[in-house]
Amino acid sequence: AIAALISPYRADRQRLAETFGDRFAEVFVRADRTTCETRDPKGHYRKVREGTLGQFTGFDSPYEAPETPALVLDTDAAGIEENVERLRAFIRTRYAS
Repeated sequence: AIAALISPYRADRQRLAETFGDRFAEVFVRADRTTCETRDPKGHYRKVREGTLGQFTGFDSPYEAPETPALVLDTDAAGIEENVERLRAFIRTRYAS
């Protein structure tokens, strides 16, 4: 299963890695704040800037970037198709039976 989520703390991700062992792979989908704001269909970033939404990761709530992710998908440097193919190749290589 692939779970796409914001997990802001390294310690939480480390617990998952310890729990799931080799079945767990941390994939860091990198996007700078400006990119995230332009891709925000729900207007969360606007609400944060207006002061109507608090405890938002990367603004007034911390985010600890991965130190050694198994894969980095840089969405500022590559498009969707390229990143999807990189993820597929990673899965094929790491989890091939």
